Amino acid sequence: MAEQGFYHKAIDIYSKIIREHAENESGTAVDAQFRMAKTCMQMGDYRAAIPLFLKVRWKHFSEQTRLAIEYYIGNCLYLLNEYQDAGNVMANYLASGQGLEFAEDAGFLLGECLYRQNNYIGAFQIFRKTIEDYPKSNKIPYGMYYMGKCLMAMNMAKSAIKVFYDGIQSYSADVYAAKMALEIGKCYFDKEDYWLAYNAFGAFVKEYPNDEFAFEGMLGIADSLFHDKKYEEAINNYYGLLKMVNDGQIKRYVFNRIGECYKHLGKLEDAIKAYRQSLDNDENANQLNLRRDDSLGFATSNLQHM
Repeated sequence: MAEQGFYHKAIDIYSKIIREHAENESGTAVDAQFRMAKTCMQMGDYRAAIPLFLKVRWKHFSEQTRLAIEYYIGNCLYLLNEYQDAGNVMANYLASGQGLEFAEDAGFLLGECLYRQNNYIGAFQIFRKTIEDYPKSNKIPYGMYYMGKCLMAMNMAKSAIKVFYDGIQSYSADVYAAKMALEIGKCYFDKEDYWLAYNAFGAFVKEYPNDEFAFEGMLGIADSLFHDKKYEEAINNYYGLLKMVNDGQIKRYVFNRIGECYKHLGKLEDAIKAYRQSLDNDENANQLNLRRDDSLGFATSNLQHM
């Protein structure tokens, strides 16, 4: 029933079974508690699932099921963005022995948890080991993406670029190929190699024109031109971006950049007009809607440096 999406009805049934067998804590009641916990997890109610899993973890189950419950708890914590606790649970799970049912997933999740805690060396090592242990995993592109991100965070842009290129070449059809292509542009940008950044962002936009982060790639093109002092080209690109965005904060940033371009070109009247439009958008600016996987970091970091 829970598998069919009738989650609340399933929980009512499990609750009734638990009440009927509450006194003797039979295997039937414990199994119902376990199934209720999994149903809460399927519903996305991770906070409700965790205490239920904890309650049944040591009751009447095989070692294999107990370890699976450990993984479920870690997964719930991860989905709640509680990365330190999730990482600790995943590490304990992986240290429990060989032949673990969810070892592959746990390895990748542990890597991301370490990355989210800024433990880039640890995260890189975990991702690399997990990829080596599971060479046929469909999560390898995800792992390579985060390996590259770790290298970027450690100021190893050249190595990061190589990882991203290898990932794109090996897994060109995977959703993470687009993410890695965008990160290559960011690597060059962070290295202040704006010509290569311009080309990398351009390649990303050309290859993935319908990607959810295509706008970010186009912003990268314009910013690369700006920092490369190609102000007229940058202005054209920034005006093109204004046709695509409604977010007040981004408009403010773009108009401010246009003003900077005109100022460098000595066109002070045009610069003042752009700055005024920037201020107009500042009054009505919306908060930028950041995404969980932090792929908007490039655009938002630029906004913060205004």
